[in-house]
Amino acid sequence: MFDSQQFSLALGPLYISIHGHQHRMIEDEGRTASRLAVALGAEASKICRVIVASNQHQPGFQLPKVADYHDCVFADAVVLHEPKSAALMQVADCPVCILYDATTQRAAVFHGGRPALTPFCKLESKTCDGTVVENALQAVTRGGSKHAVLALVVGNICGACFKHDHQSASHLVEPFMPLGETVFADMENKGLDLYKVIKHRLLHAGVAEEHISHAGPCTFETPGLSSHRRGDTDRNTVAVVWR
Repeated sequence: MFDSQQFSLALGPLYISIHGHQHRMIEDEGRTASRLAVALGAEASKICRVIVASNQHQPGFQLPKVADYHDCVFADAVVLHEPKSAALMQVADCPVCILYDATTQRAAVFHGGRPALTPFCKLESKTCDGTVVENALQAVTRGGSKHAVLALVVGNICGACFKHDHQSASHLVEPFMPLGETVFADMENKGLDLYKVIKHRLLHAGVAEEHISHAGPCTFETPGLSSHRRGDTDRNTVAVVWR
């Protein structure tokens, strides 16, 4: 069985660790997750707890914000820029993507839910037709070149398990259909691969393909990880610590 305590990776100065079946931060005020970040090397005074939006009707949808260490941040992306700091994000099938730009010495951690990745999905202002990917890249590069950015995607359901074959759900993936097998693992059952969507957007924005990677097992297929589609109500905590 998958041992979530052993799933750890590195990206530049960042240490990424995934822990399955955790208390929701909004329920226990992030105490459990914060202790985890400290154990991984973060200073207790530099921990940012991120509450992500699952759809455009919730606060912070698609938006990147600078880390706030005093209160929860409602956003789909948060920016880190100093040693010993950490971002804590919880998901239960959606991918978390970590970006690092050595040029600006900034990192972004973003939540890649299907609504936030939907092409031409508008922000509240209805003036932007990008996705959370472009918004996070803009924040981490400060508008500079995207070519050298490192990107790591973790903690998501695989495309084969993320089917939208029921009539009531098929409209959710219609915006992605023109991309075909570029973003689908199973075209017949409309199995959308969220990692492939993120990779497609990163490549389109100018990130080098060799700098984009994916790690970790499918949340739906792995009992050690929480899965919303499987019916779990708890969450996986993704801790990103700038060591």
